[in-house]
Amino acid sequence: MALTKITGEGVGTLNVPAFLAKMSDNQDVTDETTTKVEFDTEVYDTDGKYDHATNYRFTPTVAGTYFLYAQVNALSNANAQLADLKVLLRKNGSELYGTRHNPSTNYANRMSLNIQVTDVANTTDYYEIFAFLNDTSGNPTIGAIEGGVASFFGAYKLIGV
Repeated sequence: MALTKITGEGVGTLNVPAFLAKMSDNQDVTDETTTKVEFDTEVYDTDGKYDHATNYRFTPTVAGTYFLYAQVNALSNANAQLADLKVLLRKNGSELYGTRHNPSTNYANRMSLNIQVTDVANTTDYYEIFAFLNDTSGNPTIGAIEGGVASFFGAYKLIGV
């Protein structure tokens, strides 16, 4: 699916490659361990640049500036035991950006964090989302659905940048 715009010269491509992926089910993770989030269901993928089956990564292969966004929904499998959540955007295996919520002693049962950034990619760069959860019960989960899609990852190429 290509997004298009009408110009004086005809129809042209706009903001591609682009993708949006979500999780089909909750993902159990090891407590206090940074884990790749497995967004295994494509909502759309204009150019087949998101790997939803093996590496769960976006490799645009088209140089340019991209808007990348993600949300991770963390769950405690015991009441009010979620003590820490970090969401990390990695580029080529290295941490690029991150966000964190650590509620100190007022632990939660569920929390979500999102991240939105722009980054310049070359033809070989790739992007992945990782999460770190600390659940004092020792049994955290990344939630797929909470009244709709709770965890997702997407990106699109910016035009004119």
